[in-house]
Amino acid sequence: MTGTADPLAQARAALEEGNLETGEATIREILSREPGNADALCLAGYAAFLRSDFAAALPPLDRALASVPLHFEAHYLRAFALSGLDRLEDTLRAFRRVLILDPKCHPARARLCEVLFENGRNEEAMACLEEGAALGMDEATVNALRERGKDAA
Repeated sequence: MTGTADPLAQARAALEEGNLETGEATIREILSREPGNADALCLAGYAAFLRSDFAAALPPLDRALASVPLHFEAHYLRAFALSGLDRLEDTLRAFRRVLILDPKCHPARARLCEVLFENGRNEEAMACLEEGAALGMDEATVNALRERGKDAA
C-alpha cells in the first residue's frame, strides 16, 4: 500500500490492491469519526461491490448520495451494483443518471448498452451506442457492441 497520510487514499489503495480487510477497517475508522463522510461511504459501497455483495453496496452509496446528491462515483457504483442485482428498470435509470452527469463515461455507457441488448431493447441499445461513438467511445468497444447488437437482432 502507498505511504500516504490520507486515510481515504489509504483505504482506496488497499481496496485497489485487493486488500479488502485493511481497506474496510480504514473505512470503518473514518466513518466512526465522520459517519456522513460521503467519500468514505462511497468507498464502503465500493468494498462491498468488490466482494460482489451488490445488495450491501447500495445502503452506503445511497447514504453518500443523500449527503452529496451529485457524487459521481456513488452514482457510478450504484448503477453497477443494481446491474449485479438484475433490477432492470432501476439499473437503466441509474446508468442514465450517470450519463447525464458525464455523457463520456464510456464504461457506464457500454454496460448500459449491454443491459439493453440483454433485455431485447435493441433499438435503445443501438441509439445509446451510436451516441457513445459520437462522443468518442473507443472503436474496439463500439465494434464489439455493434456485433452484439447484430447477434441480438
